[in-house]
Amino acid sequence: MEPTVRMPRWLWCLTAALGVAVCALFTATPAHAADDIIKVTVTHDDQPVAAVTVLVTGEGTDARGTTDDAGVTEVAVPGSGTYEITVDPATLPE
Repeated sequence: MEPTVRMPRWLWCLTAALGVAVCALFTATPAHAADDIIKVTVTHDDQPVAAVTVLVTGEGTDARGTTDDAGVTEVAVPGSGTYEITVDPATLPE
């Protein structure tokens, strides 16, 4: 039996947050309508992570979404701009 290796929670949180930020950079689209969508995918070891709360702030926005079974959530934003995307560490799995 192979030993189980557990990542410390802070490292898991950092890894997930970086993954979310990178995904958001590639999925954010320029504004063409009143509201746009930022699509975020949260993964760990190339596996989707469900039930993680993603926070999007900036440009007067304070929005959140929760990832589905595919590790995906979509958050509406008012248009193009600079947004900070973070995960709520309390919602990360152990």
